[in-house]
Amino acid sequence: MVKRKVAMHVAYCGTGYQGLQVQKGDLDAATIEAVLEQALAKAGRVLESNVGAQHKMGWSRSSRTDKGVHSLATVIGMKMETEEDEFVADREGLSIAAGINEGLPEQVRVLSVQRTSRSFDARFSACARTYHYYLPLDILCPSSAGGEGVTMDERLDLLRRCLALFQGVHAFHNFTKRRLYREESPDSKQGRQRGVHTGLSMLETQMAEQAARSRLGDGEDGDAGLGCGGTQSASSSTSESASASGSANASSALGSAALNSLPPGAEAEAPAQSAAEQPRAGLQAHESQQRPMSASLAGPQKFDRPMDFRWNLELDPSDLLSSAHHRTIIDISAGAPVELVPGSVRCVKVSLKGTSFMLHQIRHMVGAAVSVARGLCPLEFVEASLLKPARSYMPLAPASVLVLAETEMIPWKPDVRRVMGNVLGTGLELRQGGSEAQAAFCSQVLYPAMDTLLQSDEWARWDETLQRMWYPSADMASFVQCAAAYKEVVASRPSQMSASGTSAQVSIS
Repeated sequence: MVKRKVAMHVAYCGTGYQGLQVQKGDLDAATIEAVLEQALAKAGRVLESNVGAQHKMGWSRSSRTDKGVHSLATVIGMKMETEEDEFVADREGLSIAAGINEGLPEQVRVLSVQRTSRSFDARFSACARTYHYYLPLDILCPSSAGGEGVTMDERLDLLRRCLALFQGVHAFHNFTKRRLYREESPDSKQGRQRGVHTGLSMLETQMAEQAARSRLGDGEDGDAGLGCGGTQSASSSTSESASASGSANASSALGSAALNSLPPGAEAEAPAQSAAEQPRAGLQAHESQQRPMSASLAGPQKFDRPMDFRWNLELDPSDLLSSAHHRTIIDISAGAPVELVPGSVRCVKVSLKGTSFMLHQIRHMVGAAVSVARGLCPLEFVEASLLKPARSYMPLAPASVLVLAETEMIPWKPDVRRVMGNVLGTGLELRQGGSEAQAAFCSQVLYPAMDTLLQSDEWARWDETLQRMWYPSADMASFVQCAAAYKEVVASRPSQMSASGTSAQVSIS
């Protein structure tokens, strides 16, 4: 046997698992990687003594998925025990995959095993990822959504128009837990200790500091910083004070836009839970505001309060943005309603391709688009939330119907291609045998499981959560006006704001 570096193409249904990655300090947790390691040892592809010691196997992964998220395209790099000539007649490693699959549950499958260069790292070789999110059609147009006379086609059009806003390079700080990606300025801690520039009470300051100290791991779509597009600039915290000042002056004329006194970094303090448990109630009840009829429920509701959002009129040193909050969405679309299983529930497939994604980013993007489609918030609010001074909260869609559908790898370097081109081709990709195995897994395992999930009670709970979430109309108008003024300021100084996409450009808070 010879130990070689290989790439395993893996597909799995994440229901019942605590995510892909083995949890540090909890080796007994049911994760995809844990069952993979056991199956590899059983098949004689790794030593029993190396199980649980991924560093000894040179283990790397193209993406991480959170609890309940599925994948058709995870790539794992590792050192594997192989026969000397095992890849000569079987370049896709289909026989190796079959042997490993004998020790795996039906929910997890190795599609193909391909030989790679010794320096291969799945994390840094991945340059684009495509996710699919499956929305049950009823969630777009339930009876509770109101809007009599609005057709399903019109709601789908609103959904697509909202999704189109995300394409390109944007600051997605309002679509994640931004404190996880924040680069604190050198003097921000001193500023908070002195109580200056923040306008926060002692309690709010303590909440902000607690949020800044907290560090959580990446989640379902949290491959941030991996591969292309995830590099953080060392100078990305540089402040563009002139621009911030200009937008503040323009916005101030519109009146107060500090809509709610939510402490920076406190917008997503709860740990990752089911979407139904993620309502974000305002710190103030806004009892005088009229609630939209389309979002009303009979009787008092626990979370029947307005959502928090505000416009920063000046830089807040404790809540700065950086290049780490920016992501590139290459392509995004929503298809026509389909049935994953013939004769069953219809759903809409939302396809998102990007270089990398932050924690919960996709689920917040989908939640925002659904809110627009249901008339819970205007399209302009979501567009404004992509601007750097905006601080807002977007609904968090359930994780159970999110699928990593494709992982794109960078081409091999010329020296690797010359040596191993006959085995690898121009780059790593799932070839014919692996693609056939992927299609079989999709139709026989994943789609039936997804069909069940599309009909689960989770959607009724999320529907109820969406009904309880509303945005005060007067504050909404001010927020949107501030965004319009900010865009005018940015457009008036193209030489300063848009020249060459410098690191200073992405640091406005």
